[in-house]
Amino acid sequence: MKTKSLLVFGMMLVGLTACSESKDEPTYVQEIETADNTRLAKLTTEHYYYYNAEKIYVNYSDTQSYVLYHASDEETIVNKLRDMGVSVYVDEAQEYGINQDIYPKAYETFGDCKFISVALDYKKVLEINEVVYASPHVQSLDNPSWWPMANRCAVAFTGDVEKLEEVVKDYNVIVWGKDPDIWSTAGDVYIIGCTRDSKCNALDLASKLYETGLFVWTDPCLLGIYY
Repeated sequence: MKTKSLLVFGMMLVGLTACSESKDEPTYVQEIETADNTRLAKLTTEHYYYYNAEKIYVNYSDTQSYVLYHASDEETIVNKLRDMGVSVYVDEAQEYGINQDIYPKAYETFGDCKFISVALDYKKVLEINEVVYASPHVQSLDNPSWWPMANRCAVAFTGDVEKLEEVVKDYNVIVWGKDPDIWSTAGDVYIIGCTRDSKCNALDLASKLYETGLFVWTDPCLLGIYY
């Protein structure tokens, strides 16, 4: 497999998912050519997350979105999406699924939610006021498929929940609490959830939190990616 990469710097556009107000963010450009020369993929992006302390750059789709909404608003949202010319298959929607006993605070906001992927830019989806959260599908060079980005991330943090809430307060997110199913040798694992009112989406949030140096690791929820 032949690869070539280039790191360039450009002006960062301030958009709905921007976590930083910096005007000089790095933009990563990489091309990869398959061994049989049948496909050329290109990654030109300023978005990334961390895995094993290494930056994993990803493209954001402008045609595919993950959409989270309250089940009671499903008919309204489906009708508005169809008015935008989007084909929506309601039977593909899935229950969000939150354990009320473990995450009572998150259940208040997301307990009755469902999610679905639609063929529309997430910025257009967010024009529908009833949508709880929307984010783009993402693509990396290691796995060129497009994956939905859910609205949550897991973080390993050595402090208690009160300290964590203080750290993330400016992002307007919801700290669910400790995840009893994820074990870490370095700190407790907490789940953090985003809404349409959060400062950024879950992937950008995970990156920004890791870069504070206060977290052992952070992991955005990309549906379908397993290591």
